[in-house]
Parts: sequence; C-alpha cells; structure tokens
Amino acid sequence: MTCTAILALAVAAGPAAPPSGLARVDDALSRKSLVGEDLPPEAQQLLERARRAALDGQAVDGADVEAILTAIATVRIDLPFVTHKVMRLGRMLEHRPLLPGAQLEAQELLQAIAAAVRDGRVDDANRTANALRDLLMDPVASAAEGSPPDLHRAVVTEMMRRGIEPEDLPIDLLARFAALSQAVAGPADDVDPAWAQLPQAVTDLAIDGAFVQRKLARLNHRIAERGGEAGGSAELLRLMQRVGVATFNRRYDEANALLNQVGDLLDRDE
Repeated sequence: MTCTAILALAVAAGPAAPPSGLARVDDALSRKSLVGEDLPPEAQQLLERARRAALDGQAVDGADVEAILTAIATVRIDLPFVTHKVMRLGRMLEHRPLLPGAQLEAQELLQAIAAAVRDGRVDDANRTANALRDLLMDPVASAAEGSPPDLHRAVVTEMMRRGIEPEDLPIDLLARFAALSQAVAGPADDVDPAWAQLPQAVTDLAIDGAFVQRKLARLNHRIAERGGEAGGSAELLRLMQRVGVATFNRRYDEANALLNQVGDLLDRDE
C-alpha cells in the first residue's frame, strides 16, 4: 500500500477516539503506582461506582472521573502513606492463608519494604507493597478451591474490599468466621456447610447507620482507654470530624472507610 493510500485511510478513519474515563483513571493510577485502596474514602466510593457502571454497560459520570483524577493527583507518596498501606496489607496477611512458597515470597517482600523505608526510598517501598498486594489477591497463592483456606480467603478478600473488620461482623457471622479461621490448618475435607455462605453474607452485610454507630462506639472506647493523648491528636480529631459529616449526610460507606483510618491511626500509635 502506498503512503498516499495509507494517509487517505487515516483521514477517512478520523482522529483516534479519546481514552474512556476509566482508562484515564487506570492510567493515572498506574503512573503513580497506586491502587484504588490508596485513594481517600470519597474517591474510593466514586471509583467503585464508576467501575460498577462500566460493568453494567452504563456511561461513567464525567464528573466522577474528574474528581477521581484530582484525588489521584493529590496523593503524596511519603512515609505516612507507605506506613498506612503496609499496615493495611499486614492485616490482610494475618487473615490470608498462603501456600508455603507464597508465604516465603510475602516475607521477602515485607523485608524489601522495610529496607526501602529504612533507606528513605518510599517510592520503591510503595511499588513493593503493590507487589505484596498482588500476591495476597492471587488465588493461586491459596489452597485448592473448596478447602477451608480457600473459603477463608474468599471471606477475607470480600471483607477487605468493603472495609469490614472481623469485629464489625454480627455475632453469628463472627462465630462462623472464627470457626473457619481455626479450621484453616485442619483437614481440607473438614468443611462446615455454613462456611460456604460466609462470602455472600459479608457481601450482603449492610453498612448503614447502625453499623457505623457500633463501630464508632468501639473506637471511642479505645480512644477513652488511651486517655487524653490519643483523643487530642490533631489527625484523629480531623478524621472524627469527617466521620461526623459523612454520617450526618448518610454516606455510610465513606464513614466506615474513615473509621478504618481511625483504627489504623490508633494501631500505629500503640
């Protein structure tokens, strides 16, 4: 084909279509080595809504895309950011049964993160934390499908996705989750039929006003036990004010995500 013919085809085809809103978001996340959970709670909710719309074949709200892009641009990858991210992954690792080879890889990644932080290489620490997250989310790293470890992984993955801590579960679900956790090291065929319902039960758990109030009461109790030093933290006060605003406006998913940040802050200061 001659150059003239190629040019004619290009002109006829017109300019390349601009990337979709989600493609722009994914590109921005990739450029900064971020994942959705790294964003502020409000942006996480917008991102989840955008992905859900795309999966349903609906148009993604342009205003949501711009708000997410703004949030990505404002994320600072510094020591507090990396510390919060590693603590989040550490909680996931505590409840994520891994095969021996994956356990060794996870420990090596944690050591690499620690070395990068110690040397002040926060960007390297963040990228290594992303590798650890990928490992924890990889179903190949867990036991075979249908075993207690695999059911446990499914429950924990859904809890992490929704920002639900074990103590957030109702008593009956918590009892079943505790029994499943204890059985992870047991025989692979020792499966309680009720465990198979746990992932869907976590998906169906309502994050509503009552859920947020129970979580807030638990955290307030922890703050009271810590005394004035914890309660007077400027960062803690700022987070609690944002929780109040989100709860007042019935943005309960956002309030829950903020309360998780409060819990991380209390854990970090212990």
